[in-house]
Amino acid sequence: MSPTLTLVLDLVMVGLLAATIAYAIILNRQIIKLRESRGEMAELVRGLNEAMSRAETGVRGLKKTAHETGDDLQRTVAKAQTLRDELEFMIEAADAMANRLGNVGGERPKPGPAARPAARPGLATRPPVASRPPVAPRPIVEDDHGHDDLDPDDLDLHGHDLHDGHSDHDDHDDLPPLRSAAFRNEPLRADPLRADPSVRRPAPAPDPILREGESLSRAERELLQAIENAGKGVG
Repeated sequence: MSPTLTLVLDLVMVGLLAATIAYAIILNRQIIKLRESRGEMAELVRGLNEAMSRAETGVRGLKKTAHETGDDLQRTVAKAQTLRDELEFMIEAADAMANRLGNVGGERPKPGPAARPAARPGLATRPPVASRPPVAPRPIVEDDHGHDDLDPDDLDLHGHDLHDGHSDHDDHDDLPPLRSAAFRNEPLRADPLRADPSVRRPAPAPDPILREGESLSRAERELLQAIENAGKGVG
């Protein structure tokens, strides 16, 4: 084998060895860097584990919160339904009250003229005073009991002495005043309300329906105010 060929082969071997040594040095540096970053990778893995644990805890908390929120929402819906039923009842009651008030206002009687007082039974059956001729009063006659000078003012309706408690009663005492007056031919006394039209008659009593209407209207306003407050509370 020629020395030239041997020299060429040696040079080739030297080049390959030099490339191998250079590549080994590069791999060694990368391995060193990998060993140095191993702690960081462990820390990264621990951080990932902690994040997963926190995520699981958060998911369980979210599930619990969602369950509690659902229960609260269900209770709120139940209360809202109850309030809705109460509002419907109050609205129906208010409508019924308004209709009743309208009926009461429509059926309220109009105030008519004051009724004249009823005449006494004795006056209702007799003819008017004007139709009878005036009769002169009976003169005072002396009796046998010593009552000679009696004042006409001391005599009662039957002509008896008011100061004498033991006076005798005649047959006319059992008659009513009107008949006894007619029997003695005394002028009858007319009703002052008929004789004098200027006499004031008692004013008619106030209509109780008006007071009842006012109180009912006040109750209706209070009921409507309560309905508005309940509507604001639901809103």
